[in-house]
Order: sequence, then C-alpha cells, then structure tokens
Amino acid sequence: MNINADFFENMYQKDPDPWRFASNTYELNRYQRICDVITPQKPRYVFEAGCSIGILTKQLALLAEFVDAIDISPTAISIAKRQCDTLSNTQIHCHSIA
Repeated sequence: MNINADFFENMYQKDPDPWRFASNTYELNRYQRICDVITPQKPRYVFEAGCSIGILTKQLALLAEFVDAIDISPTAISIAKRQCDTLSNTQIHCHSIA
C-alpha cells in the first residue's frame, strides 16, 4: 500500500463510515441527484471509482444492468461487498485508478 492507501485504510479501520456516507443528509441528497440524472438513461454499465462502503453502489445497482466499483481501502471494500451481497449485478474490487 502507498501512503494514500494507508491513509484511507486507517480511516476505515478507525470508523467504518468516516465521512458518514450512510447518514449525512448532503451525501444522501447527492446520491439521490446522481440517481435521478442517470435513471432515464437506463445505463447498461456504471463504473464507480471510490465506492467507499457501497451506499451509492447499491443504489446504482438498482438502476443499471451492471455496476463495477472500486475503492483503495480493503476495509471499505469489505463493507461495500456486504452492502451489496444480495445484488448479482455488482462487482466490487479493492483497486486504485492511479
């Protein structure tokens, strides 16, 4: 892991939702707006870089045929996978786009 990966991994190990993506009104509204924009497009494929704990990932999976999501933190990925474990159209990996 590089220093950036270590930073994020440490954050998620201390707190499973350090930025409150599951409860922050701003984030939840932002996710809703993203979904509102893409819903009419009925996307076949969505790539989500920096999926964190999978809150948006799960919502996207209800709209798209397939969602491919990545995050740099193994802990975040573990949570995201649990978040989406009932969805067969998601693929979630620990990876970086850099």
